[in-house]
Amino acid sequence: MAENIIAMTVISYLHEIFTVLWIGGMSVLLLAILPAIKISIPDKKTRKPIVDLIQKKLSVLAITSMIGLAITGLLMTNRLVTLNGLFDFSNQYTIILSIKHIIGIFMIIIAIVRRYYLDKIFGSKNPNKEKYNVLLLISNVLLGWIVLFLGSYLVKIEPSI
Repeated sequence: MAENIIAMTVISYLHEIFTVLWIGGMSVLLLAILPAIKISIPDKKTRKPIVDLIQKKLSVLAITSMIGLAITGLLMTNRLVTLNGLFDFSNQYTIILSIKHIIGIFMIIIAIVRRYYLDKIFGSKNPNKEKYNVLLLISNVLLGWIVLFLGSYLVKIEPSI
């Protein structure tokens, strides 16, 4: 029994670390790094390679975190007796959990579009690309905060295992 508690604690801890890295990284990028760079480097041509490098470095953390969240999330939900599949809408807990998963999938899609397809959609020189990049970042940050809220709510209504 104690081994199971320790294992689940480690899995939960890792899940929280991955969440902090992904959602926290996006939040810091949006609320601190990008505004500071915009103020300190007004020239867009000079600023772009710096922002690209920062986003590239944060992408590695984000992708690692997404994979880590998927693995730890599956391990955590695997222990729920009341769960009948990934998208189970049979009770309050599984409804909230399913909504959390759906939002997480949307967040992954947004992250992939931002990282790999925005240049292809708009072209690398299109001035609107930067605006859409920031809008997608804002969307992902807000969705991430909703996921955090739902996760906090789930802790309060967690079903007996």
